[in-house]
Amino acid sequence: MISPYRVYSDLPIFNESRAWIEINTAAIRRNYRALCDFAKKNGTNAAVSGVIKAEGYGHGAKALTEVLLAEGCRFFCCASAEEAVTIRKVCDQSAVDAEILVLGYTPAANAAQLLKYRIIQNVFSLDYAKALSDKAQELGGAVAVHVKINTGMNRLGFAANDDDEMDAAVRDIVEMSSLSGICIKGAFTQDGNGNVTLNRAGSVVVGEETGTGVRRFLCHRTDYSSKFSFSITAVFVHKVFASATISPYRGRF
Repeated sequence: MISPYRVYSDLPIFNESRAWIEINTAAIRRNYRALCDFAKKNGTNAAVSGVIKAEGYGHGAKALTEVLLAEGCRFFCCASAEEAVTIRKVCDQSAVDAEILVLGYTPAANAAQLLKYRIIQNVFSLDYAKALSDKAQELGGAVAVHVKINTGMNRLGFAANDDDEMDAAVRDIVEMSSLSGICIKGAFTQDGNGNVTLNRAGSVVVGEETGTGVRRFLCHRTDYSSKFSFSITAVFVHKVFASATISPYRGRF
């Protein structure tokens, strides 16, 4: 219940808030379909993941998850393990075993949460991978992970700005692939010129350089410039996910 108020002393009393936001779920559905159509028209085997961070930037994480699930989205990304749990619960209520990737940092001590809710964690260094693996092994499990490659955003990720850095990253990924407490499921980057880097990282994980022989491997790239890249296909890629934040709305202020 909103109490009456005046904006200025010489204006009439208002009984309703002067600012609100209306979420247009039809627009969200339409935008998601448009991105999927764009991927198909570009002749790739790409799918679109739903990136739901910070309550969907005000749109509501639960509502967005429900809408995207109904549209067939089966891969979600978020910023934290707590957000991933929220998405997982909505998926479970809908009897959908979608994949959920945490783009941010999760302490290795929270491995139990990752295992319980079947959450994929990004790994960005060998030391972090070892710590996460050790904790998961203590719990009798293995955490699914995606390798984060830093190709220009300079946030988290294995440095890969030149050949020397990429060689060092490959050595770390090779060693990481032997850890018993993690299971590498994919690799990703954010902006930058990440296609070649992702292709080599993928070849390392699936066995072209290491013989590890991962059967299913996802490569994905987030592009905030709205020029979505679906070109990171290679022989080792079975599915490519191009991540995009889905956030259309109508606002009145």
